[in-house]
Amino acid sequence: MTGSTDSPASVAAAYFEAWKSNDIERVRPLVHDEVAFDGALGATRGIEETIVNWSHVEAGRITRIRVTFDPRPLLP
Repeated sequence: MTGSTDSPASVAAAYFEAWKSNDIERVRPLVHDEVAFDGALGATRGIEETIVNWSHVEAGRITRIRVTFDPRPLLP
């Protein structure tokens, strides 16, 4: 991805479009190989384990992910 297509908004939009289509092959190039996710319900490391919510984009790839909701009402 180069130019305006690697802006954070473009990367996030491309990710969610591919995710809604269940097209993991379109998702993979958008996520950094060493992506990290930390949330109240768990944590993942690496592209094989991670699903994106809130994301931080650097150089056209998602490098960090955070939970975008408060899961406390779901916890026992």
